[in-house]
Amino acid sequence: MNMRRLPLSLLSLLLCLAACRPSQSELSLEGRPIGEILKDLNSTDELRKNRALDQLRRSGTNAFPTLVALLESKAGAVPGPTKTPNNLAPHSLPSLADTLPATRRSYAVGAFSALGTNASAALPLLLPVLASPENAPVASMAMVRLGPDGVTAVVQAVSSDQPRIRAAASSAILSLRPSDAPALPVLLNALGSTNAPTIIAAAGALGKIGADADRVVPALLRLLDHATTDVRIGAITGLRDFGPLAAPATPELLKTVRSSEEVVRVASATALWGIAPEVARREGIENPLTGSGDSSSRSKAGK
Repeated sequence: MNMRRLPLSLLSLLLCLAACRPSQSELSLEGRPIGEILKDLNSTDELRKNRALDQLRRSGTNAFPTLVALLESKAGAVPGPTKTPNNLAPHSLPSLADTLPATRRSYAVGAFSALGTNASAALPLLLPVLASPENAPVASMAMVRLGPDGVTAVVQAVSSDQPRIRAAASSAILSLRPSDAPALPVLLNALGSTNAPTIIAAAGALGKIGADADRVVPALLRLLDHATTDVRIGAITGLRDFGPLAAPATPELLKTVRSSEEVVRVASATALWGIAPEVARREGIENPLTGSGDSSSRSKAGK
């Protein structure tokens, strides 16, 4: 077509249509741009949120490359053609064009979290992202939501020789919650690691999950004789988070509360008041959180 011979009005119309046409590089799921679906996934409207989640689930693995690319969103990315999933430019997702890189990363983590084990096939795509110190925080948070395999990969990253990766992996492990109970075998196995940060993260996560006390409490108790102080404190903290379910640990905590190390004494006293307050009171152990031997004094101290 000879553009010079077109009337000015027709030329303007064609240019407008070209400019307004949706980017061909934006993935659509069931006719909806993925950016819109991710926004709905963060909606306060439960109907919209559930519809978005259903669309993501039905998409299978189609959305994974885009979600991984969003995890790597950077400020000031230069617009350009999308050659590979990991080079996804912000402009290629017009429905997310008004969001900051941090928001796009958050959307991706939220999507992986919502998909859970349904997104476990994305692990091979996420491993290279986890290996980047810059992207490890978002990658590790996404991966621990994918079930035991994802948790295993992040646990291994706690022993990385890169400080930022270690910190990110530890933080992600400590973000586990009761719904992550299927990861218990992975975490229990990690207690046998020779890497202290790995043990500490696993112990903390086991306490936060708070499941299967019959298996976990004895495993944490075995760490109270560990040579590393931080590991002992991590185990004590994990026991504390079990509350009364960790009552079998009371005799050992009554020993560690007499430790020569102040940090161990404080951690043990705090744990005792959370696990067996009547024992702590009877033994005259001060509650470090209230500065008193009376568990009811916390409310008084806050006045």
